[in-house]
Formats: sequence, C-alpha cells, structure tokens
Amino acid sequence: HLCYHSMQTDTLDIFDWATHWIQQCQTKHEKCNNKFIPESSENYLPLRLLDVGGHEDETISLKLSSQIREEHSKDYIALSHCWGEAVNITLTKANIDDMENLHISSLTKTFQHAVRIARALNIRYLWIDSLCIVQDDDAEWESESANMGLVYANSKCVVSASASKDSDGGCFMPKEVFRDDCTLRGSKKGSIVVSASSHRSFEASLKLFTDKAENTVLNTRAWTFQERYLARRVLHFCEGAVFFECNELVVHDGIRYAGSKYPVRAGVRYDGTLHPPNEYEAVQRPVERFTTAPLPGRARGRAAQPSENPEYTEQKKQLEKLLAMSARSGMRGAFELLWRFKGTALAEKVEFHQSWFEMVEKYSARKLTRGTDKLKAMSGIAYFIQKNTTLQYSAGLWKEMLAFNLL
Repeated sequence: HLCYHSMQTDTLDIFDWATHWIQQCQTKHEKCNNKFIPESSENYLPLRLLDVGGHEDETISLKLSSQIREEHSKDYIALSHCWGEAVNITLTKANIDDMENLHISSLTKTFQHAVRIARALNIRYLWIDSLCIVQDDDAEWESESANMGLVYANSKCVVSASASKDSDGGCFMPKEVFRDDCTLRGSKKGSIVVSASSHRSFEASLKLFTDKAENTVLNTRAWTFQERYLARRVLHFCEGAVFFECNELVVHDGIRYAGSKYPVRAGVRYDGTLHPPNEYEAVQRPVERFTTAPLPGRARGRAAQPSENPEYTEQKKQLEKLLAMSARSGMRGAFELLWRFKGTALAEKVEFHQSWFEMVEKYSARKLTRGTDKLKAMSGIAYFIQKNTTLQYSAGLWKEMLAFNLL
C-alpha cells in the first residue's frame, strides 16, 4: 500500500521508487527518448567518468570513457549541484594521477551522496563537472563546456542536489510529513502514514514541486538551466521530499503510479504549427453527451434510456488526437516546440519567438560567477534547436525571427 513513510530521503523505499520511475520512463515514455540528439552523438560519452565500483568499496576511480570495457553498461548519472565555497577537491593537472584511487570519505557530502545514489540505482558511472574536467586546463574546459549539453542529454538520469546551497549540503534530508498526512505510528527509522486521498492531483504535485524543487538556490544558477531541461529525467533530492521529473510527468516519492500529464497549450502543435481552424473549432463546439432513445419491442411504453451521443463520442476522439499533438506548457514544452519547429507562417514564427523568450526570460534571471559564460551556459539548448531545424542562431537571437527578437 506504500503507507510506510521513511524518515530520511536516502532509504531503500526511496531508491526502489526512483528505480521504478526510471524504468517506466525508459520503456513507456515516448517523449523522453531525446530525439533532438543528432544521430552522430547518440552514443556520446563525456571525456571522463567516475567508476563508483561496488556497494562496499571505500574508493572510486576516475577513468577515461574510451577505456571503459565493452562488456560494461556505459549508462551514467550526471550530478547537477551548486559549487559554493565548499569544493575541497577538483581535478587538476597536478592530481590527475591520484584520481585512480579516490577515497569517498575525502569528498564533500554532496559528492559522497551522489556516489551512494548511483550505487543504489545500480548505475556504475557518475559524472561530476569539477572531478571530470581538468579545472586548470583552459583548452580542455573550453572543449568540454561546449559539450555540456550532450553530457546531460545523454545521461540515464540527472541527480539534482536541489536542497543544497553548496557542495557540502548533501542530497539527503529529513523527510517531511505533509499537511494532509496523518501519522499512525512512528519510530526513528520510519512511520506509517495515511494520506487524505489515495493520490494527489498533478496540479498539487506541480505546486509542491515548485515550492520544493524550483524555489531553491540551485535554480538561481545559470549553468543548471540546461542541465535540467536537456535531461531525459531528473531526480530532485529536495528538503523533505524527492521528486522524479521527465518530459511526461512530475511525481513525488510515495506515489508509484500517476496518469496525469503536463497541461497543453491551446491551438498550437508541438512542432510549432497551428492546428487547422476547422479541427480546433470542431472540438470546441458544444455537443450533448447523452441522447434519449426509446427501448425496442415490448419495452416501448417504459421511459426512454439515455445513451452516449455518437457525435459526442466522435468529438471526444478528435479532442484526444488534438491533445496528443499539442504543445505542452512549461519549459520542457517550450523546448520541444523549438527543436521540432516546422512552422512557416507569420503566426507560427510568433509561437517560436514566444517559446524561445519564455526560456530566455527564466534563464536570464539566473546568476553566473563569470559573466562571459552567459552564452555558453545556454549554448546546449541553442545547439540542439539549430541541429534539428533550418534556423540560424547567433548570440541569443534567431535570424528568421530577428524582427521579433529585436522588438
């Protein structure tokens, strides 16, 4: 019944729940296959990965991805985190040889937790920017930062240290009991909790997600913008809760099944073209759901029985078809419209322009340690849009929409 309520966000039930959603997403979510990645880059691996080894190992090892043996799965987790002032070890030219045998206890708390998460999810490799890119090699940093979008887009899952303001804050926090929960029995290890309803609505989950995962220090950092929205799936370790986010849904720990999807935008398809007016109007026309028809034979004298109106049934089918092709709201929906864009009409170009600046507005409110990184930290998103369309990008603007952009 999933009524067990763990007291921390690092327990077996949390990891089982996370594994379930990663598998569900991998096998059943059509929109989570990241088809925006060019075919030549579908098997891209970062230059280096951390091999987290076995569950009992006290050390991890930094490896060149080209040295990973063929028989091993090359799935990896990428960490999204705030550096802060707490990073005590970074990869440098001087210590690169020492990284072949790195004691976990020497790492900051967030990095230690990331290792534990990778092991709990049975994913052998982990990518952490400060440990996988030589920080005092400008040429390597320039090269690898240009591929940062591919690192996050190709990862099996991104782990977001959402509750931590620096590298020592960690991913794991005490579990929060929400307002509509009732604790029947509790102990140091866990408790039995009954919720007011058997499931929370998608809207309620999104509100909770906004409070816990979006209103955080991590989401004030510019580099984490593309880390999140290019990822197939993200596990947000927040204060009091864990969330799973992908291109189809948002769900928080303790809920195993959810049927609700992101809301959609009216009138526009996910490739930026507009729904034909006649189709759009057809599904908006008021149609009675039921008709009353007399019963056949000897039952004619009795009251007529209601039956579903065939016209209503047909309209319902058309609506479902329309919704399946419609653009979704939010950042993930905006990015999908941009990279799939096939519009040619003026109104369709306006849709592209608005979607682009919906993302740019959110991104521009974030902070950068180095102002010169402003275009770099958004370049992954622009790269994938340009690769999948015929549009030309330059310094935050699009040639074909330049008049709108400048206004």
